Amino acid sequence: MAHRHHAQDRREFLEHLGVASAAILGTGALPLDAAASSRPRALGEPWDMSWLERLKSATYRAVIDASTLEEGYAPDLANGLIHDFHEAHGTSDDQVRIVIVARRGGTPLVLGDAIWEKFPLGEDTKMTDGDGAPYRRNPFYRPRPGASPESAANKLESLQKRGVFPLMRAQNAGCAYMRGQ
Repeated sequence: MAHRHHAQDRREFLEHLGVASAAILGTGALPLDAAASSRPRALGEPWDMSWLERLKSATYRAVIDASTLEEGYAPDLANGLIHDFHEAHGTSDDQVRIVIVARRGGTPLVLGDAIWEKFPLGEDTKMTDGDGAPYRRNPFYRPRPGASPESAANKLESLQKRGVFPLMRAQNAGCAYMRGQ
């Protein structure tokens, strides 16, 4: 009986994780799916929870807690895990699903370019581009022009196409960025 309770807790956890993340979509967060629309959800419109089905169908799943940016450690780790699953188990991208939960200091990881442009995230995170200027775009989402294939593989845009889901847990840090505080 206890095993069934844990399975239900895990399912509820994933549902809550999805709902918390979906609450932020359309407000400047990255879409759960690289091909998904980033339009805000209309009041009363049902939540798009289809990504959970893609998560459940995978043979191998992992969750990465990104509570700090650590220079993009979470996307780097996700790419490494996918590679390791491929090498050790002979898997394809469809058999591996990874969820990156960005929270607290890691929140900017999943904020879209519009939020990075509008708010001083580059200054706040002390992240600068090649010219030494604070970033005005999310440097973890899309590779810069001319980036190596290895560098591009660690960006969220590339990882989303491979089955990685970047989620934001709506805590004070994320809400403060959205309100401009």
